[in-house]
Amino acid sequence: MTSYCTAPTGYSIWLTFINPDSWKKLPADIQQIIMDVNKETELRNRSTGTAADIAAGKNLQTKLTYHLLTTEEVKKDWAPLMKPLIDDWLKRSDKAGTGAEAKKMYDIIEKARK
Repeated sequence: MTSYCTAPTGYSIWLTFINPDSWKKLPADIQQIIMDVNKETELRNRSTGTAADIAAGKNLQTKLTYHLLTTEEVKKDWAPLMKPLIDDWLKRSDKAGTGAEAKKMYDIIEKARK
């Protein structure tokens, strides 16, 4: 087991993927049912995941010799380092024809992060 931990490092997520062509073939009412269920599932899993993450973090702190909690200052230090990588990903996504989707996903992640 490692003797250190950096937290928070990410999010626990549960995703549902469907082929875009298959999605478009579904009737609107079925699409809406899937979207509604996904929202309910996201809220339930987020609350369950958060509780589990907190419990796991407390457990880790009892076992670690060193624990670094990522501060807002550290996050700000990383932001300019990540920007070129994110910009490159968005450009490559745009060239691949998925730029709008990538930007929407990035915006959702940024909103959740704040």
